[in-house]
Amino acid sequence: MSIINLDRFANTTVTRTTRTLSRRSFQTVMLVAYHAGIWPLARRSQEYSSSAAMKSDGFPAEHPLVLAAIRLEAQGMRRWKVGKRLGAPVQTTRLTPSAPSEGELFSVSIGGVTFGIAAQSGDVEADVCDDLVALINPDADAIIATIGSTAGVQTLSGAALNGVVGGAEISPPRNLTFTINGHADWDASTGIVTGLDANGRVQTENVAIPNGLGAGAQVVTLSKIWSQITSFYIPAQSGTGGTATLGTGKVFALDADDASLVTITAADNTTYVGIVADVTGAWYPYTDLTSNLGFLDVTPEPATTLATDLDEIKASDANWYGLAVVDAKSPAQIEAIAEWAEANDVWYVGHSADSVVKTNVATDVATLLLEASYFRTTPFWSRRNHGRAPDAGLLGFVLSRDPGSVDVDYKTIVGLLPDDITADELTILTGSPESPLEGKRCTVYIAIGATGTNTGTPIAWGGMVSGGEWVDVVVGIDAFRADAQTSATVVRLAAARLPYTAAGISALEGAARSSAQRFAAAPYNVLVESSIEVDSTPIEETTSEQRQARHYDGINVGAQVQGAIRVFNIRLNVAA
Repeated sequence: MSIINLDRFANTTVTRTTRTLSRRSFQTVMLVAYHAGIWPLARRSQEYSSSAAMKSDGFPAEHPLVLAAIRLEAQGMRRWKVGKRLGAPVQTTRLTPSAPSEGELFSVSIGGVTFGIAAQSGDVEADVCDDLVALINPDADAIIATIGSTAGVQTLSGAALNGVVGGAEISPPRNLTFTINGHADWDASTGIVTGLDANGRVQTENVAIPNGLGAGAQVVTLSKIWSQITSFYIPAQSGTGGTATLGTGKVFALDADDASLVTITAADNTTYVGIVADVTGAWYPYTDLTSNLGFLDVTPEPATTLATDLDEIKASDANWYGLAVVDAKSPAQIEAIAEWAEANDVWYVGHSADSVVKTNVATDVATLLLEASYFRTTPFWSRRNHGRAPDAGLLGFVLSRDPGSVDVDYKTIVGLLPDDITADELTILTGSPESPLEGKRCTVYIAIGATGTNTGTPIAWGGMVSGGEWVDVVVGIDAFRADAQTSATVVRLAAARLPYTAAGISALEGAARSSAQRFAAAPYNVLVESSIEVDSTPIEETTSEQRQARHYDGINVGAQVQGAIRVFNIRLNVAA
């Protein structure tokens, strides 16, 4: 028998009335740094799913935001957000040499450019500072060639490259300057420099020679990077009295194919070398420091404060939880961000490479964060990973997993290099294994191995916030709190009218209980299920004022956090 569908006689439509509530993402990282000219001025944040997309947008490959994105990708994170600082920092650092011995090497790479000197017999710390400053700054005496007359065509090569530098290797490779006097004997024309680039390949560069009218020297700055000059051609000039010099400049590059340029100025402060980035907003990694050079970042907070920038970034997009400000490594900036993070319920990882952090001094940034008892800031100390974005790496590892499901200790962060830390320094940074609160509550990246082995396994160690709680507990409880809040609100949204009765209270109690049980089970494993206790104030015990205001303040959830085993003892009893 055939059946005629009821829709022919009584058509029924369904309208969905259930409303949902957007939930906060506890697996999203916000990367922040200064960058200009890449986005429209008004844009403060944007989501990305690859570092390649960021480079397509115009971020240089060596930008700290791209380096941080690469570190997130390496931990398995597939989406993150990028925020723009408008406050442009002026990167300012200090290198402090220890007492030198003859032949001892003092070396550092800044933005990939290596500056190294060997101590001479009788040198003291001030001499090492002098030599490093002379190597970094352009030297007025570092002349390649001198032109004593504009008479005739001159091709300077061989012995005619008669300056102090002459045709010798320029180390580290840098750009050139052409300085002429203001004499009328110079004509507007084009010279040609020939030599080797930073990779040792032959290259040429045109020199725009200006007319020499007017008093005083005129300087033409060349753009290419040179490791050696082999010849300098100057076209015929109409006069005979012009003079000039070809000298070295102050712009460096990692190699001839690298679009990034390093422009810095060093100052000799006798006991340390102060280094300032010439370009406001530029940020350079300091890597491969020899152990005899102490490092300190003293970059001041810019006039447009970090709190102002972070407020505006959050106003443009508030749905994120992890924060790394990847061009803010100085104590002044880290403290400002930590204060903001505490007030805005985000987890901030602040990376410092300052040498003083691993010593017993009590004025370093980690100690200041500890004294402020910040519960949303994890200080990550790493000297070796300056420029490798260890802060982004830690955030990426933890937040690419379900909130609260992983701790920090014993984890491998892909792309980081283990620091060389002594046992005493490790205790200062992270406390003893049995008393972690006694240290500076830093997270570090080290290599561990059994006695008698030569190779170690790299792991993160520390895993606390400055206030003394474990990261997995902080993240897990934050997510549980948000889930409980959202679940109860969904109950209210779904009800046309949630009655102020035992039944209405029971619905709220049930939402709280379900949330607690959810966070006691996999994948979260934040709470101990058997410890969960949920109760509510009976309707009879509420006041008339509460009922009139329609305010119920009676759901109570108690539970124990699961925690994690961190260190352990094994007793072996062996009988003959």
